[in-house]
Amino acid sequence: METESTAERPSPRRSGPRVVLTLAAIAAGVAIWYGTRHADRDASAAQSAPGRGPVPVVVAEAVARDVPIWLRGLGTVRAWNTVSVRPKVGGELVSLAFEEGQHVEAGALLAQIDPRPFEIARDQAAARLAQDEARLGGARRTLNASRALVKARAAGQLEFDLAAATVAEFEAVVRGDKAMLANAKLQLEYTRIVAPISGRAGLRQVDAGNVVVADDPRGLVVLTQLQPIALVFTVPQAEL
Repeated sequence: METESTAERPSPRRSGPRVVLTLAAIAAGVAIWYGTRHADRDASAAQSAPGRGPVPVVVAEAVARDVPIWLRGLGTVRAWNTVSVRPKVGGELVSLAFEEGQHVEAGALLAQIDPRPFEIARDQAAARLAQDEARLGGARRTLNASRALVKARAAGQLEFDLAAATVAEFEAVVRGDKAMLANAKLQLEYTRIVAPISGRAGLRQVDAGNVVVADDPRGLVVLTQLQPIALVFTVPQAEL
């Protein structure tokens, strides 16, 4: 009896692999079920979460226009132009035609330097020009007479050449006199100090009655242009 019962009992070596395979199959099924359920849960959560669903695609025409993107940062407001007004000629400062803080237009009179010495220099240059033009006229008449005498063989070529050289000399002198007269007129214009730009006048650096010199480092006043105005600020390169 014992022999038959022992023969019919299954061997431990044969039943071991079956148990392992059964457990492996069960584990695989549980893993597949858990993965499927987790994926369905993520999909439903993605659909229900705001902003994480499918992005709609809309077709539109490409156009060039401003993009409403604002970047905030620290900046510095600066004047569009700042000019230190300095006299171009020296002399007694007769009057100031502006008030501190006043808005002045370009070309407006700011100050007046005594023009009398410059008017005298202008008149002297004009007189010198008239004198040399008269000499030039006499030299030209002499040249014409010499030309006629040469044609009539009443004078030699040397006299004609000397007369021509004299005319050329006086012509150069007259050109120099005209340049001196133009410079005298320009110096006279510089006695009227006008605003080079439109802007706000600052503090006056000198009072009327003082003697100023050309290109005085102190200047007379500083003009600041505020319209338009400049704004300088930095933006990180990553933002651009």
